[in-house]
Amino acid sequence: MVSKMWEVLEIKLSTASPSSLATLVHPRSGITKHIREIKVLDSGVPYFDASSEIEDRLKSLILAIPQDRLRALTCYVHLSTPTVQLLLQSQQKIETLEVSTPFTISGLPGLPDSASEEHYAWSTSSLSHVTEMLLYIDPNSVPEERIFEGIHSLSKNHSKIRDLLLFSLASTKTDVISFCRILRHAKELPLFSNLTSLRLFNLKLAKRGEPAISNSLDLHKLSCLQLQGCDDIVPFMESLSSYYARGIGELTWLYIILPDQIKDPQNSVKAIEALLKVCSKLIELQLELSGHGFVAKDCILAHCQKLQCLSIGTGGSQSRYFSVMEMTAILRACIHLKYLAVNMPAVDLGSITELGTGFYPEGEFADMLVNVVPHHTVLVH
Repeated sequence: MVSKMWEVLEIKLSTASPSSLATLVHPRSGITKHIREIKVLDSGVPYFDASSEIEDRLKSLILAIPQDRLRALTCYVHLSTPTVQLLLQSQQKIETLEVSTPFTISGLPGLPDSASEEHYAWSTSSLSHVTEMLLYIDPNSVPEERIFEGIHSLSKNHSKIRDLLLFSLASTKTDVISFCRILRHAKELPLFSNLTSLRLFNLKLAKRGEPAISNSLDLHKLSCLQLQGCDDIVPFMESLSSYYARGIGELTWLYIILPDQIKDPQNSVKAIEALLKVCSKLIELQLELSGHGFVAKDCILAHCQKLQCLSIGTGGSQSRYFSVMEMTAILRACIHLKYLAVNMPAVDLGSITELGTGFYPEGEFADMLVNVVPHHTVLVH
């Protein structure tokens, strides 16, 4: 029981008391020998070093964990190179690395080429077990060729990577280099041959005429795609639709969160609909479309034989939802659906003083609720 309880350690280093930290790392506590994953809950901004206190505390924690015990580290406070070197010297079986360091910021401004080469050299052997990594990019101030070199080096030196996270540090998406333009420099085989999960945050994805994403990234094993806060998604979605329309690929999990402000919102939703019509293997679909629109019922019914999770948000807007007839059709067709979170039409639940006792649904709406119950779904109104 103790072993399982301490396998994942979530800690806010900036506020943890000295006595609790001392207890944690003390050999007699027997705690650190069980730790497999550390999640540092302090927030931070890449490029800016963590306070010396946070780094010192993290170092003491790393040193207290037995050699090669740790499998995952998540820390969004920027860490200096010596701290990461300390980690990699003692924990060479890391599989998940989501940290902000000079190594994980592709094309870091002001970093000498020799230093960059040194980072890649010592990390290659130390990170041989890594399957999941977060890479930051700054398309505002770094040449696209330099950003690409960082991505390319990650692909070349860490062939086991299955889960790739890319986060843009751009404060604005105006006149920002797109992701597909950066990847156009891939002249050899597509990057990341073992990629099963791709998560993109805060990026401009593609402009008209830029190479398709499938030309640069190996998508044939991709099962999970997450796009969050990204713009210029129409050409990107169209290239994905062309790829999956050929009946290839293993995409089973699609998660898209559109930002509140986005270029061409109407066509963005239509591009998502077009992709849904050709991705035949989806099991989980989660969309947050803000106030930009709502997907058509037929896009959901195209996955009725496999879909187990459906979530569609509209940024709090209650004006967009499936009609009772559409929702009933979806519930009857999607026989494997276990989780449901969609807007529902407004319903009078009765007087507050009667605690809803006056609510007696009738007609189509009642029929729909009857269909909901057997699926054990969760409804979000």
